[in-house]
Amino acid sequence: MKRSVTVTSGSPPKSLSINPLDRFLQLLMSIKIFRFVILTFWAFSFAIPLNLFMNFIGFIADILVPSRRAAGMNAVTSRAITNKLLTMTDHGQHHWITVNSTRYHYVQAGNASKFMLLLHGGASHWYGWWRQLDEFSDDYTVVAIDMKGFLGTDLKTSISDLHYERVSNDIHDIIASLAPPSGKVTLVGHDFGGVAAFNFATFYPFDIEKLVIINSFFPPQFYRQATLWQILLSSYMPFMAMPFMANWSFGRFNGAPLNTALISMLGAKEAPYFTAPNLQPGALRAGLNWYRSLLWDIIQGRQVEPMNVQTLILYGERDFAISPVTAYHNYEGDVIANHALTVRVIPKGGHFLHQMEPDATNLAIRQFLGYTATNFERSGANRT
Repeated sequence: MKRSVTVTSGSPPKSLSINPLDRFLQLLMSIKIFRFVILTFWAFSFAIPLNLFMNFIGFIADILVPSRRAAGMNAVTSRAITNKLLTMTDHGQHHWITVNSTRYHYVQAGNASKFMLLLHGGASHWYGWWRQLDEFSDDYTVVAIDMKGFLGTDLKTSISDLHYERVSNDIHDIIASLAPPSGKVTLVGHDFGGVAAFNFATFYPFDIEKLVIINSFFPPQFYRQATLWQILLSSYMPFMAMPFMANWSFGRFNGAPLNTALISMLGAKEAPYFTAPNLQPGALRAGLNWYRSLLWDIIQGRQVEPMNVQTLILYGERDFAISPVTAYHNYEGDVIANHALTVRVIPKGGHFLHQMEPDATNLAIRQFLGYTATNFERSGANRT
């Protein structure tokens, strides 16, 4: 399989190799019973106690430092921002579609013959893609949906509703309803939206023109390429899966911890647009159910057929959740067959890469799609 790693500026990661200890770990985790034992031991002996301790310290700090509590958002403000997000037309038009008993909200920009579907990840919604809606709407009909449990889409979402096959079928039906006659889609996913995009590709590879994955990974492949460092980085996931505790952790003091975390990544101007919808009744629980479903997918470790899909992996070098080694090696083992798989590393980019480094992200996507346009030329990103 032809493979390339491209860095848009700066230096590449120090090493993309996997050491012998990690190889042994991967061997053990390739056996389901060992995988279950290792992940259970890791969750209950390290990951959950660590997060409980950190949240206890954070809670005490919230009580003692009024400015930390001040980052919260009252119900009136959060409702006003949420309503604004469902009516603003700066970046596209709002629509709703019912698919398999779920009412989805989406924003559409452009009316070209080619179709691009954008799938967001955790703590986000359609607005996380506004720069891509603006960027690609001249060349594509661009649709950014709110995933199950977010903003304008149904919030009553159980873990079983987020089973990878159900989500894939929903995406398929959305594409069938909204795509132009060609029926092909350029599918772009971030975080667990990238997981959903990958899962969709395993079921419907012939529906995809090209696949773009931003700071995500492929759960069935995760155990085959797990490293000790990646498991450490993923220590938040078992805690996110804990009923009630994770909801309280993010939602206490009117969402102050969530808003503070988002401000650190997205800035004070943009963060409230993502904090507010998550404070609506039932929203945190619905969003966290994605992580609960994702953990189960990792433990199951299902086998998949190689996907014949041209794929671009975009990775922000400063991502707190995914290591460079995982970003590269997670797609080994004939996950992508008979095509060139490009992994592009964006230095200085964090987890919300398409929001934190939009010029570099859009440039990389345009290069992958084979476009040269005016806005491509004036992009501030460095060229390869």
